[in-house]
Amino acid sequence: MSPRQRGALRGVRLVGAWTVLLLLMLVLMFGGVFGLTYVQTGRWGGLPVTQLLAVLSRGLGFPFAVLLALGRPSSLPVLRWVSTGTIEIVRGLPLIGLLFVASIHLPPLPSPRADDR
Repeated sequence: MSPRQRGALRGVRLVGAWTVLLLLMLVLMFGGVFGLTYVQTGRWGGLPVTQLLAVLSRGLGFPFAVLLALGRPSSLPVLRWVSTGTIEIVRGLPLIGLLFVASIHLPPLPSPRADDR
């Protein structure tokens, strides 16, 4: 096996390990399995939530940023306009405003059950 193939295989294993660990973290935080009691999402907090948000934002944000960066110099006008527009809008917004909007809109998403409120 060549070094390039070993590197690609290591990357696949790493992505798989991160995925499994994130899912395990979510299962353990929700509870209700392995004899754990169910924990409402409103009672989550601290380091696990911070780690979960950091990993997910990097894991989802990086591929999205790469796609936008590749779309900006594109020869297709619509793709170029959408990429440039998205980049300029996000760059022009204050970070505190984005954090405020996220803090209002994100908490209801993980709890589809009515008894969580």
